[in-house]
Amino acid sequence: MNLFLFFGLLTFLLIIYYLLLARAVFRASSVSFDKKAAEDYPQVSVLIAARNEAATIRRCLHSLTRLDYPPHRLQILIGNDQSTDDTAEVVSAFIKQLPATQQKSFQLLDIAPSNHPNLRGKANVLHQLMQHATGSFVFILDADTEAPVSWIKSYLHAYSPGVGIATGFTFADGKGLLGKLQSIDWTFAQTMLYAFFRMRRPLTALGNNMMVCPKAYRAVGGYENIPFHVTEDYALSHAIQKKGYRLLHIFSAEVSCRTLALDSWKALLKQRRRWIEGLFSLPLGIRAILALPMLWGIAGVALAFSMPLHVAEVWMVKWLLQSAIIAFAFRKLNYPLPSLFYFVAYELYAYVFHLLLLIYIVFQKEIEWKNRKYDTKRAATNR
Repeated sequence: MNLFLFFGLLTFLLIIYYLLLARAVFRASSVSFDKKAAEDYPQVSVLIAARNEAATIRRCLHSLTRLDYPPHRLQILIGNDQSTDDTAEVVSAFIKQLPATQQKSFQLLDIAPSNHPNLRGKANVLHQLMQHATGSFVFILDADTEAPVSWIKSYLHAYSPGVGIATGFTFADGKGLLGKLQSIDWTFAQTMLYAFFRMRRPLTALGNNMMVCPKAYRAVGGYENIPFHVTEDYALSHAIQKKGYRLLHIFSAEVSCRTLALDSWKALLKQRRRWIEGLFSLPLGIRAILALPMLWGIAGVALAFSMPLHVAEVWMVKWLLQSAIIAFAFRKLNYPLPSLFYFVAYELYAYVFHLLLLIYIVFQKEIEWKNRKYDTKRAATNR
């Protein structure tokens, strides 16, 4: 098969893939809920794993004080994961300044290291917090992530029997070129995850914004019974689905959270190096579909040397369709739309950065995150 035919085949497959993404986004509906008396809402627990989050955790905690959920039905557990900064002091001070009715909802727990091979990093924190959780539903939120006002109510309304784990979108808040590119990248990646959910092939929940049913967690034996993985959200999602529970992916502003974009390219490479481990764990067919845009771009660059005008025309169509999908997701989830410049820059970023990431993976065998190092055999050690 010559390069022109190969590029044509990839273009056909990519357009079909993007049309499926567009169909999923355009058919998504928001979550609404009926008003209930405070006594009608179930007891829920919110788990936050915090390691060296002194500079960011206030925004997370403050967002939880704004939830439109009865405080007496709300348990918020913050796990201090051997932080070497002032995380514990910041959390304690925050709790002390709250009204008495809200103080009762918050609890700070020190997390001890575990010798169990499956309990490392965030998995260890969440497993220990789960032992203290009293809620009928458990919500997991990252320490640098803000939850919307109706976060819990909307999850509960979307829930149906048989769901073991649920997730929503998370936007990356950032300024400047790097921050805006991450915002677009996060949204596009999550749109892909949502499309697979709509096609009855749910892949994973997002560990910075998800709900877990304790019954499903116990059914899999908890993180203690799940082989350790640096992407603990994927490991839990996979285990729960294998037990016959469903994964629910919610496309709604009411459950969409906001996290902080990373402030350096080095930190971004380290984050994506960890995420790639989750990608490597997916079925081969899914990996091939997710790699299709990159493969198409490489073929397009190669063909551009002999047919530049033809490739440019096709690339423009691809970029317009891709940008329309991302922009619609931003609008539908009520998140500020980046300017046209950033959508153009994202096209270059998507290929150049991911090629650099592949090179980084080849030379960087260890995964470093939160001042801990993980090897590719998924064993963690403290630095």
